[in-house]
Amino acid sequence: MPYIDEHRQSLQTLYLSRSQAWLDKKHKEEFASWLRRRLLGIKLGNQLDALAKGPSSTYLKYQGYEINGFIFYTKKQDGKSTYQNCGVRFDAHDENGNVQATYYGFIEEIWELAYGPLKAALFHCQWVRLEEINTDSRGFTTVDLTKTAYRDDPFILARDVMQVFYARDKRQRKAKISPRREKEDCRCRRSDR
Repeated sequence: MPYIDEHRQSLQTLYLSRSQAWLDKKHKEEFASWLRRRLLGIKLGNQLDALAKGPSSTYLKYQGYEINGFIFYTKKQDGKSTYQNCGVRFDAHDENGNVQATYYGFIEEIWELAYGPLKAALFHCQWVRLEEINTDSRGFTTVDLTKTAYRDDPFILARDVMQVFYARDKRQRKAKISPRREKEDCRCRRSDR
């Protein structure tokens, strides 16, 4: 990811006194336009050209989406279904590939962006605060779905999440998560269910 590293380095040079959190936010806000200017006039190949131009100004919204061998629903669609398919888990890794934190949440909206011929599915999620996630001695993870956070960073690439099932814990107000499902090969198909 040399372009990402280059942009981060240029921000650190320009804004020496700023915090890492501020630099990260600035990177998110400006990277796409910086990349477009940086690559202007350079022949790169179809994929990088499409990404550098940015996404189309329109996007598709779905109530359901099939990816990674799972069918995901929005929370609203789950309310109309006998299945629960809106629960998600995301493992954040450090530079060495070690899991740094595991986030749990549910899907509010499903978007599909078009970068020319490339498509990217995004899940707009409500994420549970990390402090509200606990694993008991038997390996069950418990979360309080009413304690959400990270509203300024709700989107995640659909290919990066795993599906989880929430079951109410009768002893507590919290939801218990079903045992972990392993991620399968990515097979992307749109679904308007």
